[in-house]
Amino acid sequence: MPSSNRPSRGRRGSKRRNKRSPLFDQLIFAADRQQTAGAQPLVSYDEDDDQEFLQALERYATTRISLKRRGVNHGSWAELDLSASGIDLGGNTTPESLHADWRAARPILFPGAVGPIPSEESQRALALYTQLGAPRGLEEFLSSAGCDKLQPLEFADSRDIARVRVGPLGSPWMKSARLSDWEGDESLRLRVSFGREVDDDAARNAASQAAVADLAERVLPGAARLSQAPALRRQVEDLLGTKALYTQHIAYWNAPGGGALFHHDAFDEATAGGQRGVIFTQLVGQTAWLALSNADLGRRIAEFTEALDEGLNDWVLRELWPERRDFERILAKSRDSGAVAGELSLAGCGCFAGLVNRGPEFTSFLADCGHGLVLREGDALLLPNHSLKNTTMHSVFYASQAGPTYGISCALREDLAQREG
Repeated sequence: MPSSNRPSRGRRGSKRRNKRSPLFDQLIFAADRQQTAGAQPLVSYDEDDDQEFLQALERYATTRISLKRRGVNHGSWAELDLSASGIDLGGNTTPESLHADWRAARPILFPGAVGPIPSEESQRALALYTQLGAPRGLEEFLSSAGCDKLQPLEFADSRDIARVRVGPLGSPWMKSARLSDWEGDESLRLRVSFGREVDDDAARNAASQAAVADLAERVLPGAARLSQAPALRRQVEDLLGTKALYTQHIAYWNAPGGGALFHHDAFDEATAGGQRGVIFTQLVGQTAWLALSNADLGRRIAEFTEALDEGLNDWVLRELWPERRDFERILAKSRDSGAVAGELSLAGCGCFAGLVNRGPEFTSFLADCGHGLVLREGDALLLPNHSLKNTTMHSVFYASQAGPTYGISCALREDLAQREG
């Protein structure tokens, strides 16, 4: 987003500013910048930005990526290495800071925590992507993986390709599906679960949750990497306060131009014994994310809509809300933190869906606030969850050079079987 169109950002005083561009320092030293724990800092940029800013990027940028999802341009990001300048942007990874982020439902990145998967597993993962696109691909894959008593099941969503139960009645099932209905998006996902879809998604059946985990680790390429990362498990269980179970696996293949719109993974349930978050492991390629607590997203929505009301990026206002009275309703709601939290807890982010998925303006704004990050092979991202209104919101973009990426998300639950044992 060009310099003149960026929402004003508060500045943190610094005597070092004279060696860089004012815009660069405005973004980097903003008092309210909130760097994700474990993540490398990044900023958005545009080729029409002022030359001082672009020159600063030449000095500090290590990686540049351009984001496009479902036909919408979401701008460009530059990851920064500021260590040589002695600049510390936060993103603290001390135990105290991580516990604070956990309680606030802020994302935590663990770089390289699961390590790269062997090349043969990468090849299996990419071959599986090709196989799953066919109606019988899932059943053929499970047969070749040594699974028997396969039972095709009904499905209802237009994006679904196949659903198969693996074993007798009551056993886990797997479902292949497209990630979106957008014609140009060839992204796929493969879910492992049990029981009635939707109705039992949050079921606290310890035996069934464990069976799902066992099936996923047996058949999904690289799925066992998470359980085989003891240092990461210790950190996660320290935050959780008890033994952890990784379950409800979903394998994702993000294709060029694909990704996921803003959403959360929380359920309307009591916190104790429920789903306490999601862990995503990047195994092939890389993805770009926006991730922040729903409270933080609510504050960013309020900041951005106030800027729109003051006349900044007026085309965004006209395109999203052609009728001024519609924007007035959004503006009033954005000023009520409780109302914002309620909307964000809804599927698709309620009345704020158009704004939070707006590119490049809102995407770039969140990145400049410190909420953008890039996941590489071997990285693990923890998205804490405590309730519908205290959870991590996230949005995903394809960020590789070519071909599909591959990663696996797991629900984080208390291991009730181990705790009771």
